[in-house]
Amino acid sequence: MKNREVAQFISEKTETILQEHCWSLEESNDWNTHSLIFYKKERHVWNCIEILLEEDLEECSAAFGFSATTYYPRFEEILNPILVQNNLVASDYNNDIPCTSFDHQEHFKNTLPKSGFRIASQIHLEQLNDLLHKFINEDALPSFENWNTIASLYNFIQNKSAEDLHVILGPFAPMKKAVIYRLCNDPRGLIVINEFHEQQKRLCAQDPQNKNNSRLYNASKELKINLEKTTPILN
Repeated sequence: MKNREVAQFISEKTETILQEHCWSLEESNDWNTHSLIFYKKERHVWNCIEILLEEDLEECSAAFGFSATTYYPRFEEILNPILVQNNLVASDYNNDIPCTSFDHQEHFKNTLPKSGFRIASQIHLEQLNDLLHKFINEDALPSFENWNTIASLYNFIQNKSAEDLHVILGPFAPMKKAVIYRLCNDPRGLIVINEFHEQQKRLCAQDPQNKNNSRLYNASKELKINLEKTTPILN
């Protein structure tokens, strides 16, 4: 079966769930891939479920994994423009389509084989749909409930090592930690960004020709000023 047939079937079968949870559906496709993205945007949190389809040389579709991710728009709005302006992330970064603000390191029960789930018949299609619905109800929705505010992430990163923070938050973890703390009204947020800023200042002095150090220094300086003016979400 082709990607388009599979995507149409899945979208039709999930229509009730979309309506029940007030989700939207976004689809994107390339020459042999097709993504189905179910998402819901609320004021302080966006949730997203994605399934990726890929056709092989025989034009038979296979599903490669389900994902459930959480995105905190205020957190991203503070940091991402600074990263873009300082050429630390791509300038075409798109905040309109929810992605993820962190890696919550959950192990979901209802997953697909790493090699993909090949959809060669109607039976396979029904099996995929059943597994997707189980993933939504047993994995994704409980995950979204668990991470429904940035305070959940704030609590999760307490007492984490620098290495653990890098795994959870990804690149620029110290700056991200500072933003999270500030939004959650923790005074340590300003301490974190001040320390990071001073560290980047020293690195620039040691190696003034290093462009990455210079970019991080400028970004940390801008973020420091920004956070001093930022109103926390939580009291």
